[in-house]
Amino acid sequence: MCWETEKKFKPVTYAQTYNNGKTLPPRTTLMAIFLLIFGCCFLLIGFVTWLEWGTYEAIPFWTLGGITFIPGSYASGIIFFTWIGKRGYRYDQIP
Repeated sequence: MCWETEKKFKPVTYAQTYNNGKTLPPRTTLMAIFLLIFGCCFLLIGFVTWLEWGTYEAIPFWTLGGITFIPGSYASGIIFFTWIGKRGYRYDQIP
C-alpha cells in the first residue's frame, strides 16, 4: 500500500545540527588574536604619543586600542581557558 512505503528522508533533529563545542573554531581564534594584537599595538602607540605630544593627540589611538583590545582579550581568554581544559569554559561561549 502507499502509506506503508518506507520514508525517503530522515528528519533532522536539533542535536544533529548543534555544534558540540569541542573543536577549536579557526576563524574566531584568528580574529580574537588579531583584535588582541591590534589593540595592544594601538594602546602602546597611544601611550608613546601621549608621552611625546600630549593627551589630545593620543585619544584616537587609545579609543581604537580599547575598542579592539577589550573584545580580543575576552575572546582570547575564553579560547585559552577552554584549550587548557579549565572547567566552566566552552568554545560556544564566544559571541
